[in-house]
This record gives sequence, C-alpha cells and structure tokens, in this order.
Amino acid sequence: MRTLLLLLIGALVWWLGRLAGRSSSALTLRTRAKSSAAGPQTLVACAHCGVQQPRSEALFDAAGRPYCCAEHRDAARRASLKT
Repeated sequence: MRTLLLLLIGALVWWLGRLAGRSSSALTLRTRAKSSAAGPQTLVACAHCGVQQPRSEALFDAAGRPYCCAEHRDAARRASLKT
C-alpha cells in the first residue's frame, strides 16, 4: 500500500513538472513570435560590394554610407585617402 502511494505521488509530481515545462515553452514561443512580428526592417546596400542587409546590422562611415563589414568600410576609407 505504501509503495502504491509513493508511486502515485511520484507520478503526480512528474505530471505537474511536465505541465509546468509546457507552459514555459509556450511562453517562450509566444515571446519569439512577438519579437519576430515587430515588422519589416529596412534593407541597405553596402557602398562597396552592394550586398543588402538590415539597417540595424550595417556599419556606417562618417558620411553615413552603409557597409556590410569593417573591411569594406576600411577599404573605402583607404581608397578615399589615396585620391
């Protein structure tokens, strides 16, 4: 009788743990859905190679031209210093 009671308590604890895990994963999925549904991002083209990327990920020089990476930004800066 005691073993059966311990098994029932263990099963109840396991079931409640799974239920709590499902609700937290559902909350995570809803949070991800909200962040991805924030809206479209503006794309900008790299002034050196033309690759497009979101404005939030681009690097900008002092003149405000967007670049896809620091190497392209530095290459454009070196090219402008040579002329």
